[in-house]
Amino acid sequence: MQRRKFLKYGGAVSASAFSVWAGGRLLAAENWGGGEISHLIPLTSHDTILLKASFAGSRRNPVLRIGSREIPGRPGDTLGRFWSFTASGLESAREYELQLREDGTALAEPWPLRTAPAPDVDAGRFRMLVYTCAGGPDDAVTENGVWRYLPVSTRRRMLRRGLQFNPDLAVGIGDQVYWDQTIARRWNSEAARRSREFIWGKYGSFDEDLPVFGSANETVLAGPISTGTGWPSGARGIEPGVPVDLEVEERVKPLEQNGFTIVDVDPDHIEVRQFTWLPEMGLDAIDNLRPFSTFRLSRNT
Repeated sequence: MQRRKFLKYGGAVSASAFSVWAGGRLLAAENWGGGEISHLIPLTSHDTILLKASFAGSRRNPVLRIGSREIPGRPGDTLGRFWSFTASGLESAREYELQLREDGTALAEPWPLRTAPAPDVDAGRFRMLVYTCAGGPDDAVTENGVWRYLPVSTRRRMLRRGLQFNPDLAVGIGDQVYWDQTIARRWNSEAARRSREFIWGKYGSFDEDLPVFGSANETVLAGPISTGTGWPSGARGIEPGVPVDLEVEERVKPLEQNGFTIVDVDPDHIEVRQFTWLPEMGLDAIDNLRPFSTFRLSRNT
């Protein structure tokens, strides 16, 4: 099976493996739970919490404790590093205390997570954080020693700034899962081919002749890459734009920069704030980012 087909049909979710976000707080992985937990991906409805967890090492039977309940984990690989937990029958709009445990021992400190309001309840206001290209290794360099991707500490700092706006939901998107592709325009040159093979030799490539589970493919699938010194226009040969058949009002020219977006949804309008950053601005600028663009969409327009 081709890797992309597996990801499509398996409903794979890719997220950054460098930080834990829970209850509106950013928990540094190296200082939380002794580094045993690499990342958490929480998803809630009005009566259910789905949690995906990645561990630094193999686990046999982790459980998710919610109040007095313990939810057994379901393995997502053969190495015991990736697990999912589903807790149903919960109360809507309620904050629960969660904790991961194994054999009676806590794997990390507890953290809060709130279920969504009931479908028939007017939630009033809703705030969403959208950020992109958060994955990738810290040490991905090309054969000439050029550092290819933003460091994990920088991406975590950007996410922390976004979380300071206390969003109800954080959404991570972006080019996460295809470092071993061979069809992109950027791989046509000899220099690009050597760089690709250098990265493959360091991180591996997906082997379509091997099974997904129980082979080296598991390690390859678990390692996303992110945006750093290159942008989509350089790979695709076209500038960012919108579909030709879609009518839009262009408020800001398309940009290729690091950053995030805050979306506030109110009963009568939607407000969008966009934040951008580039390395030449300096790391300290991240901590005080202000929106470069703000606009409001009225429900009457």
